[in-house]
Amino acid sequence: MALDNNLGVIEEESEEEDSDDELFDQKAYEPAAGKYRHMKPEMFLQTFSHYSFEKSKRKYLVIDLQGVSEKKTDGTRKYVLTDPAIHKNKRKRRKDCGFGRTDRGKKGMRAFFETHECTDACRLLGLQKVDPQIFDGKM
Repeated sequence: MALDNNLGVIEEESEEEDSDDELFDQKAYEPAAGKYRHMKPEMFLQTFSHYSFEKSKRKYLVIDLQGVSEKKTDGTRKYVLTDPAIHKNKRKRRKDCGFGRTDRGKKGMRAFFETHECTDACRLLGLQKVDPQIFDGKM
């Protein structure tokens, strides 16, 4: 009689293991050569804010990104960002400031998405347009 030694162990590279592949299909959004060369570096700041909202499952929004863009010797760009603000979606009490006095919660999130226009940078990451009215009800 042979014993079944499969104890439900998740082996590395098994289909049951969580991976970023499930979150982002790189091939689906991989740009054609030269297709995104027109994107300006400043597009990525608001795209990062939008990305932070989606990646945190709509719980947080990193905004007010300030800093400088530096061109490195290899031709790539590097951003040095300072003083971000974070809006937290669900606060337990009205006075709960979560991330300090700049945390405006849903009100701040709504304000961001009322003015944010998705760019090719958002589309490159597969980000979906966010309707600001979602912040009026429960999320």
